[in-house]
Amino acid sequence: MSEFDDFSSEHSQRSANSKRLAEDTRPEWALLKQEASRFAIDGKEFDGNKFEWAPYPSYYPDFLKLGYVSATFISREANGVLSFQIRLTRRPLEPGKLWADEESPLNTIEWSLKTAIEEDEIVWDVRGLDQKFSSAALAEKIAVELSKYHLAYRKHYENWSAA
Repeated sequence: MSEFDDFSSEHSQRSANSKRLAEDTRPEWALLKQEASRFAIDGKEFDGNKFEWAPYPSYYPDFLKLGYVSATFISREANGVLSFQIRLTRRPLEPGKLWADEESPLNTIEWSLKTAIEEDEIVWDVRGLDQKFSSAALAEKIAVELSKYHLAYRKHYENWSAA
């Protein structure tokens, strides 16, 4: 093959991948949330707390809750460009509720996500982790990191109440 043929072939592949990502990103986002919600549906527990999927209305309705923390699934569209984030932070409050202390004791962890194609599969490229995951593998990673965040949150309050 000539240099031109290589260039033309690569261009065609990039165009096909871009079209596929444009068509399949929203369904893949829905699949990621479905995979994450399975922790609640299957009754999984960690540290004596059950995972719950958006158990009440809140500003961000799509979140996986564990104790006082959550992984919130945020998608936005601006000027036709989709953006996706996973935010690990203190759980959203129910309507009409207030936290006793306004600020969370832990810093929010935020991952920006983009879709990519690897080996003909759609994967999530997670900035902040510098890794790529299938939707099922990313849901597992979210549950693990949410569990770690839960432990850190609990530890903060145990140390605070012991002081």
